[in-house]
Amino acid sequence: MRVLSALQMLGLVLVPSVFGEEPVAGYEVVATSPIQIGEEISFRSKILSDEVSMLIHLPSGFEVSSPDHTYPVIFINGGHGYQFFSTVAGVAKHLGDRERIPESIVVSLNDLGDVPEIHTHGMWGRDKIGGGGDPEAAVRHLKEEVFPFLEKHYRANDYRILVGVSGSSLFPIYTFTHAPGLFDSHVLVAAADMVGMGYSEDSTFIDSFEKVMTGPAKHRAKLYVGVADADLEKRPDYVVNLEQLKARLGKLERLDLMVEVVEDADHYTVLIDSMLTALAQNFPPKLWSSRYRDLVAQPGDALANIDRYYRELSAKHGFRILPRADRWNNVNCLSFMTRHLIQEGRPQEALAVAERRIEYQPRAAGSYAGLADALEALGRHGDAVKAQRKAVDLAREAEDHWQLPHQEERLKKLLATAE
Repeated sequence: MRVLSALQMLGLVLVPSVFGEEPVAGYEVVATSPIQIGEEISFRSKILSDEVSMLIHLPSGFEVSSPDHTYPVIFINGGHGYQFFSTVAGVAKHLGDRERIPESIVVSLNDLGDVPEIHTHGMWGRDKIGGGGDPEAAVRHLKEEVFPFLEKHYRANDYRILVGVSGSSLFPIYTFTHAPGLFDSHVLVAAADMVGMGYSEDSTFIDSFEKVMTGPAKHRAKLYVGVADADLEKRPDYVVNLEQLKARLGKLERLDLMVEVVEDADHYTVLIDSMLTALAQNFPPKLWSSRYRDLVAQPGDALANIDRYYRELSAKHGFRILPRADRWNNVNCLSFMTRHLIQEGRPQEALAVAERRIEYQPRAAGSYAGLADALEALGRHGDAVKAQRKAVDLAREAEDHWQLPHQEERLKKLLATAE
């Protein structure tokens, strides 16, 4: 297992010798350390009879969250996936941290991309491409090896998005047309040419998409196609592809189709704009930007109101979604609601929220600090001290040099109050 730093993901290398030179006056480098955004895992695939590798990025709260938390997976395919892993991981991390989307795992499928023989229909200089490898085995590899591995070791759930960029879109197109339901959503970026290609001389992928979505499988699907305006210049055939895609697939009942032309973008910079739109297609902002203060202000018990909202959200998306235990610099989480309910004169409800936070993050010092606050508000000073001692112990065990002095100071104040 090889841990990759952010610099490695971006293809940058720091030359150690620069730090041995004479420092700038008044400024001296005293330490350096890599910034981790993921890890690379290589393993032997029995199905593919080969060694394959994946890059994996985990959500911010993964290490401290309970087994109750499971995560959707955003896969990005092939060599383009390896190249743009840091981009997709950064977008997913930022939106997940802000609860604009669910916290998600990001995986680059570095070694998948085999497709059947494909007729380009004049989209490229060659008449045919592909035809190598075994795409059916690649699908089995995903079903029988990759998905179970991620579920067992990283608490992945079965909501899956597959992203393809440019030529790496061909395998996602294959999974859409040959393995319906394997992924909930397919995201094709810089692929205005690809959708006009096909499996035979007299058909295009648009034909194949339509056949699948009107066929007997009866599954629902999401398909996003994002294109830079620069890619459409001097290519009227690409424009025709997009127009046909919208005309023929845009009104199909079981397909949620989005086609976007991004202005002032080029073939690869379009990726970020495309990811923002595609993720909004999967996780509509109005649903994901929940306001916890509004939820607890409704009639009834505060935690029951929060739970009801997330049960409804889970039902809409088909996987279990839990309230956020904690969020950096944001009021929409259980940690803030504990303090808010205390301030509102609802300490018993605050205690229930604090106890739920411990269920979700049992190894986080802040969870027990919140419990101590609620217990103190209820006049249970002895129990509050015990909870705060636990917070100190957890901060010390985690070697959290920011949390530890804060939790120790809070314990001193509680002890003084208890006396």
